[in-house]
Amino acid sequence: MLSAVNLSSWAIVVPQRDFGGVDNLVRTMSKVAGPLSMKIDNPKQILKVPDGKTMTYLKAMDELLDRHNLQMLFIILPNNKAELYSAVKKRLAVDLGVLSQCFLAKNVSSKGLMSIATKVVVQMNAKLGGEPWTLKLPLKNTMFVGFDVYHGAKGSSGGSVGAMVATYSGNFTRYYSTTSHFKRGDDGKELCATMLVDIIKCCHKYHELNAEVGLPERIIMYRDGVGEGQLKQVFDVELKTLSEGLAKLYQDVGRGPPNLTYIVVTKRINTKLMMMKMNLQNPPPGTVVDDVVTLPERHDFYLISCTARQGTVSPCSYNVLRDDSNFDADKLQLITYKLCHMYFNWSGTIAVPAPCQYAHKLAFLTGMNYGGHANANLTNLLHFL
Repeated sequence: MLSAVNLSSWAIVVPQRDFGGVDNLVRTMSKVAGPLSMKIDNPKQILKVPDGKTMTYLKAMDELLDRHNLQMLFIILPNNKAELYSAVKKRLAVDLGVLSQCFLAKNVSSKGLMSIATKVVVQMNAKLGGEPWTLKLPLKNTMFVGFDVYHGAKGSSGGSVGAMVATYSGNFTRYYSTTSHFKRGDDGKELCATMLVDIIKCCHKYHELNAEVGLPERIIMYRDGVGEGQLKQVFDVELKTLSEGLAKLYQDVGRGPPNLTYIVVTKRINTKLMMMKMNLQNPPPGTVVDDVVTLPERHDFYLISCTARQGTVSPCSYNVLRDDSNFDADKLQLITYKLCHMYFNWSGTIAVPAPCQYAHKLAFLTGMNYGGHANANLTNLLHFL
């Protein structure tokens, strides 16, 4: 891995019936971590729980955290029921601000434990603040931002959850994340207000962690969760609110407004692309279509970023609503394709750029499981992976 954080202080909670395989699991994780340049020590304690009840798990976690100062809690769950998973994640991520890694009990004795353990180790390193890999993007003082919305959130506030994830390191491997609840309205004003608050938070964090360069000169934002019919509203209301708010923020520190590039990402589309000369095969990853089937009055393109194992591959549609940096079309397409390689839960390419996928994951987790905002201790880490 590009950079690794050693795991020296951690503990495991495991159901009584799966306790026998834990030693082998820890040995396998240590074994695969070595060649990845990460060191995993033996856990401080392995705590057996008699049953899979939520209260039993919560008591066990509190007991471990009272006894030890831990970097991470490793929770082995008896099944994949959402209730227990939500309770564990809410207690650790929202209430206590402790990193956690959940693991299904059936995988403890799986034949493919080696490959499962490798993926888990990479994921744990990313959560701890390590950097599994990076790509060369010759952009300086740039902040990539992903934003997505999850509707029908659980918890007291209900409504919708907006999640924003932004890079703050020069090699685009470290992320700051923030979430906000809002009520859905037809005018979209409340959503715009929360987006503006979130992006200002991201800019302040970038400034705080890159004191020598200050605020980012360039912001490239990928906005997910927009339907085809909402593009005009996004352009008229959302973009206007964001650019005015950012201009004021930069003016307050005596700087001109940043170069904002605003791209709307749409995954659910009916367009299919095939290669005519190759007996209607799927096009290879990295294929871009930005002519003939796109709209002449728009700056838009289709990108196929991953391989389809079966059926016809679905491209993603990208609408560039604003580009202050005046990128060449192929440069923006290349940046977008490169970002599809930067999702640390998967070692290949994914359908959308990584900031977009992280925002989607965080919005879903906050709406479905957290029921509140993640603890401030975790906002600089990919705790939601």
